[in-house]
Amino acid sequence: VGSEMCIRDRFRKVAAILVFNTALTALLSIVLWFSGRLTIISALAVLGIGVSLVTFLAGWRFLPPTWRLSLPDLPTMRQDARASFRFSLWLWFANILAVLTVQADVLLLNRFSTVAMVGSYGLALSLATKVDIINRSLYTVLLPAASALSGREDYTRYLKRGLLRSALICLLLLPAVFLARPFILFFYGPAYAASVPLFQLLLGAVVLDIFTMPLLLLAFPLN
Repeated sequence: VGSEMCIRDRFRKVAAILVFNTALTALLSIVLWFSGRLTIISALAVLGIGVSLVTFLAGWRFLPPTWRLSLPDLPTMRQDARASFRFSLWLWFANILAVLTVQADVLLLNRFSTVAMVGSYGLALSLATKVDIINRSLYTVLLPAASALSGREDYTRYLKRGLLRSALICLLLLPAVFLARPFILFFYGPAYAASVPLFQLLLGAVVLDIFTMPLLLLAFPLN
């Protein structure tokens, strides 16, 4: 029990770091926007590199006092690489396809649509990606529980809790569907009104991911 609690505590810290990263990015974005300094350069330097460095230092503070960051020896790296390759080959392939899909739709729009529509879709995709942080947090929190499952009763209990949790999260996201239009028009202006229905559609994809995430994590206990 003590070992399980220790593992859960570590995953909670990882989830806290993800939330900290997102909150700091949002806060600095607002500060840059109100100060009139939100440019591509400031976004890359402050929101990209700066936030990453601060998040790294915050995560370093979460490490136990006896731990030190260092590279593993070569035999350990080879052993871990073989094990990771055998298990994660198809997960890696799926993620590569997902990245290509995200890039492909923007490229296709750029080829067959107007520049204004590309900008509207890019904004909608960016906002939907911010909402998708929920899925990454769910992945981090549910991973230790899913990895420890064994037996039909554990699987059934896990799926019931997962579906209930997903339903509650989706209820909390429901206001975003109705608030999308006033939010986008207020912060980005009428020129991006076309982003509203696109964001609402992409939000539906995020909701679908929230429901499928507990199912996908069964890949770990089922090997």
